[in-house]
Amino acid sequence: MSYQSITVNNQQPNQAGDITLNLSNLITVASPTQNQVLKKAASDWATGALTTSAGPIADHFYPNNGYGAGVYTYDQGDYFILRKANNEFHIENQVTLLQARSTYSPQNNSNWLQEFGFAAANYPAGAVVLFRAVPSPNMPSGGEMSIQWRSSGANQSYANSSPIGNVAHIDDTYGSTAYGVYVSTGSAFYVGLRVVSKSGIIRPTTTSTSVFQQVTIKRLN
Repeated sequence: MSYQSITVNNQQPNQAGDITLNLSNLITVASPTQNQVLKKAASDWATGALTTSAGPIADHFYPNNGYGAGVYTYDQGDYFILRKANNEFHIENQVTLLQARSTYSPQNNSNWLQEFGFAAANYPAGAVVLFRAVPSPNMPSGGEMSIQWRSSGANQSYANSSPIGNVAHIDDTYGSTAYGVYVSTGSAFYVGLRVVSKSGIIRPTTTSTSVFQQVTIKRLN
């Protein structure tokens, strides 16, 4: 038949009228290898590696070793501080653990952190970071509090921060998990847990309650 006389890249149709082409006949750039993708470049097409990952950034769990939490108390809007001085972080990758400062934290203490810092060089525009926290504050006489992951500049007031996740409620019987997601704009950013509301006396985590507390941060891409 006449259409079977058509030739594509020196390939002629078979008896069924099909033309079998290799990948190199279709793509004018280096053909992708395993686990690579084809993507648009500035003036052509190009191949590259997949960028999606689930790389761990920080993994925090309080060992039940001795330390003093003091009698400091939280106010509404404070950072929810985390102990960092005794290898509480099993993973610490491309993140800065900023010291707790009494301006917006219960105390000024280099053994505790109030927020996480992320450099623009490590987190280009579009990088997605997932935050998860199961907090366990000290409530010596009952009480309750709500916390939330929020982004801001370094050491900023609650009013100058922005929510990036749900509000998690905790009391002396029940608790919930706080999640947050931040999409980098290509600039340095800072994220911390903040006290949205509280009633009663709420103090930093003690060794007896530390075993119930976990914080994990992962990069999604």
